[in-house]
Amino acid sequence: WRFENRQHIKSFDDRMQELAAFKAEHGHADIPRSLEDNMSLAGWAHSVRQSYRLIQKGGKPVLALTKEMIERLEAIGFRLRVKERGKIKQVPFEERIKSLAEFKDVHGHVNVVEADDLRLARFCNHMRVARRNPHFGWTMKITQDRISALDALGFEWDPQKKKRRKARRDIMTAQYDDEEVSADHRSNSTSSDTDTPSRISERILELKNYSDSDEDFELD
Repeated sequence: WRFENRQHIKSFDDRMQELAAFKAEHGHADIPRSLEDNMSLAGWAHSVRQSYRLIQKGGKPVLALTKEMIERLEAIGFRLRVKERGKIKQVPFEERIKSLAEFKDVHGHVNVVEADDLRLARFCNHMRVARRNPHFGWTMKITQDRISALDALGFEWDPQKKKRRKARRDIMTAQYDDEEVSADHRSNSTSSDTDTPSRISERILELKNYSDSDEDFELD
């Protein structure tokens, strides 16, 4: 069967792919009743739960759920029964920013990892991915105002960059050592105009300046 919205018709398999993408972002498949950027998926999830309840009561469902479909939904972790008091609610961006600011007050930075705060870490990862892929149907969209709010806290959009810089500096340090050894060796032997110790020192300075730049490169 297929679920229709105003834009186009999506099959059950299409919805399962969206559900898998949601789970990859948030770590669960509990689609809330209302999603900021994907009301279509939220509406589908509501219709699925409503249909499941009707099937259990022997009524006529809105969507024709088969046993296989139900098993696939359960396998991915989709909750077919959601009590009203247990409704899933998406935490607003403003609340996440407040939590991030509180984290910074305690730790002095906003590099949140899952061991620190699972949900806050996932929010941070979601923001990074959303900024790299702004046109995807994210449940929490990224805007310039939100980017500015995160920047104001010192948010790192590429936390792996520091690791790459450290690796780069380690490589450069090894090169410095090689250059300095070569300089000592040449100072004790015949030197040419192009291989003087002063020229090698200039080369070392160039390498240091490069290692401190913001340019990235791929390590072999």
